[in-house]
Amino acid sequence: MIRFLNLRLKNFLLFEDLEIEFSKDSNKPVTVIRGENETGKTTLFRAFQWTIFGKESLQRLDPEKDHAFRPVWLLGEPGPETTEATLLFEVERDEGGLPMRWQVVRKAITDYSPESGYTDDEIELSIQNEIDGTFQPANKNNIDIIVARYFPADTRGFYFVDADEADQFVGGGLATFDVSKMRRSVTRSLHQLLGLKTLNDSKERLKQMAATRTRELSRLVDDERINELQDNVNGLAVEQKRLEDARATCAEGLDEAKEKVVEYRSRLAGLGEQQDELAGLNKAVEDAQGVYSGLSSDEAGANTHLGTLLKSEELYASLMKPLLDEVVGTLTPMRVDGVLPPHEVGLLPKLLEDKMCVCGRPLDDDHLEAREHVEERLKVSKEFAESHEYLHKVLTSVERQASLSHQNWAHLASQVMDGARGAYDDAREAWEDLQTAKEARKNFGLDTSEVSIAENIEGFTTWEDLLSQREEDLRGLDKDLETNTSDSRSASEKLRIAQRSNAELGPAQHELTVTQRLHDIVDEVGKRIESNQIPAVSDQCNHIFRTVIQATDRSHFSEVGVEPIHLAAGTQYGLYAKDGNGGPKAIKTANGASRRALAVAYVLALTEVTGSRVPFVADSLLHALSGNVKLSTIQYLVDGERIEQPIIFCTRDDVSDPAVAHLLQAHTGSTYTVTTQTRVVQDGLGDVARADPRTTNDVCSVICGCSILEFCEVCEVVGDPERGDLVQRAN
Repeated sequence: MIRFLNLRLKNFLLFEDLEIEFSKDSNKPVTVIRGENETGKTTLFRAFQWTIFGKESLQRLDPEKDHAFRPVWLLGEPGPETTEATLLFEVERDEGGLPMRWQVVRKAITDYSPESGYTDDEIELSIQNEIDGTFQPANKNNIDIIVARYFPADTRGFYFVDADEADQFVGGGLATFDVSKMRRSVTRSLHQLLGLKTLNDSKERLKQMAATRTRELSRLVDDERINELQDNVNGLAVEQKRLEDARATCAEGLDEAKEKVVEYRSRLAGLGEQQDELAGLNKAVEDAQGVYSGLSSDEAGANTHLGTLLKSEELYASLMKPLLDEVVGTLTPMRVDGVLPPHEVGLLPKLLEDKMCVCGRPLDDDHLEAREHVEERLKVSKEFAESHEYLHKVLTSVERQASLSHQNWAHLASQVMDGARGAYDDAREAWEDLQTAKEARKNFGLDTSEVSIAENIEGFTTWEDLLSQREEDLRGLDKDLETNTSDSRSASEKLRIAQRSNAELGPAQHELTVTQRLHDIVDEVGKRIESNQIPAVSDQCNHIFRTVIQATDRSHFSEVGVEPIHLAAGTQYGLYAKDGNGGPKAIKTANGASRRALAVAYVLALTEVTGSRVPFVADSLLHALSGNVKLSTIQYLVDGERIEQPIIFCTRDDVSDPAVAHLLQAHTGSTYTVTTQTRVVQDGLGDVARADPRTTNDVCSVICGCSILEFCEVCEVVGDPERGDLVQRAN
């Protein structure tokens, strides 16, 4: 078991001089560090990691603006400054007795110049072991080994849980989900905390040792039979390598075929979707064509109506009415006044026939002059009669045309022309819509020909057949490998029996046998861990998620856990979820709170199943949890049965529920409140009274010993309307 005792910081980001004592009371194991956002909680959380793992463990900020650990009051200011952190912790001995105490000291010097920006150099990392009350420096050559022994870098996420960043176990954030990242993180954590990594490393070393011993034995043996057996073992080993290589190649081909099948399936699905979209475009063109045809017909009807109107006598009469009125006015008096004497036309022919004038003068050949006078008069009268008849017809026609002009044909013509013009405009707009629809269809760019679809179907079928063939080949190779492995074991056993008869090989053979048996034992232990403890982690993860964090109702998960993923390169592990109906639920589709809850449940489950008796440092763990969930989660952390030393970073809002606050307070042995004048002034909440004489910079954070239910002159925000039920603590 590892327990943190004390942390001291000097000139680390927001903190000028800080010391924290962690709770060592087994009845009140919790240490609470409370502070509002932007006051320095996360900075303190980072200080833990920098002390143990160095600057590579810190989330790098913008180098143009900030530095990972240089004091904020020196940002942008030239000059060297030393940052120092000291962490005191103890480790229980396996054999019992007093625990060993270790002290980690990390120092670094930072500087700044406008030309080169920030520089930093970690000048010292020392680990000291307490002996007789004094600390003695550890061997510097073993520092990395000691750090890796107590705080493996791969399991940093289990010592220091930032709930906002624990999504590595669920594939990252919503926008950057990566299933490979999830599998790598879960697999690495299982291998590290369950000891599988150590076992696999041991198996590899034992395998190498066995190979070395086998080569040594082959050099010592002179017996022809033993050499023959050795050749057989070597041949089987070569065959084993060939089969493994062939299997690896086949597995790669299998993965490629799977990708191609998925690719062609996606293509065909995409073609179907695009064909639907193209059908919609065709329908739009068809509808636009129908509208255009209808409006074109309306335009043609309007034009026909206009043409008919233009040919009508009424229209001409209306247009010529002024002229007709003038003609009637001229001709009518002529007819009335007798300008045209048509009556002579009927009298004179009678006189010539009777050869006697009305005056009694003869009109025969003897009175030729009188006869010629009458004939001349008749001729003139006939001409006047023809003119009179023509003028009568004209006058009659003019009067008839003029009689029609009483109708307002000009107004009717204007209406018809307006209708024709409107029909033309509507038809033109419909034509433009039709062209737009045709252009959209033209630019769609989908080759939906039968050839294109057939090619994709053929590609899909080909790769699907190849996938089936690869799977069959892989099964065959697995069977051949199993047979060859069995033959290799049998041949190796025969070789060992033969070699035992050779006295010279006794010690070496015994060592090889022990090595191989140890390899088999380690392999069996690893298999049992995978078959027993990983399912236990999965079950416990589901239990914590459903009954402790109680996330099921909010996330609609009926089950969560850990599942193996068998890949060609080996077995990996990832988290899975099922929906309310028991069907698969994609983790990447869950909301942020549910994903965070699943990641935290997995961390707690792995910690519990592996019995990792280490401090549990958690930032923002309570932030997104409801009241009942907070209560059950805190109860899980503080009952002393699973988590040895909870160190919880929280805000005032996280513990605003009285039930949550009192439960946490009842199990808290050490509490601190972090605040900063900068945040308070910016938020307009008031000022902070400086009771700590060590504070010399307005931009740095200060810390006091107030509990989650208290405030004092150091952390008080003057005039804070949300102080609530906090009790003032005497300094």
